[in-house]
Amino acid sequence: MATNSQPKIQVMLVNDDLDMRQLWQDFLAVQPDMVCIAVATNGVEAVQLAQDTHPDIIIMDIMMPLMDGLDATRHIVKALPNTQVIMYSVRTDYEQKAFAAGAVKYVQIPVTIKQLVSEIRDVYHLYRKPNTNPTNE
Repeated sequence: MATNSQPKIQVMLVNDDLDMRQLWQDFLAVQPDMVCIAVATNGVEAVQLAQDTHPDIIIMDIMMPLMDGLDATRHIVKALPNTQVIMYSVRTDYEQKAFAAGAVKYVQIPVTIKQLVSEIRDVYHLYRKPNTNPTNE
């Protein structure tokens, strides 16, 4: 559980599928150590929202309209090097492209919520750098 000395993991979800976004938001809402701070429906929104909110972790779909997750990830990791991106797809041939774009983890769908939550925690604890992302004051 998050305490004052251990802030909640700030997560942003990026997916063009409404049902998937809602499902993952609902599951994140009951995690005591996580909070969903932003939700984007495409890569363009993801880049802007990431710059506005500075999430710790972004859960990024690859195939989306306007800008795909690969391009969005490239923009985000360049602008926000302390924000970590976990990419996912049903396709098996995107793993190397995801890492090349700057993702630190690739998850192939289907994935259980328990697995996804575990991945978020693992990435956060492995890569976090306390007090390095600007605050939104």
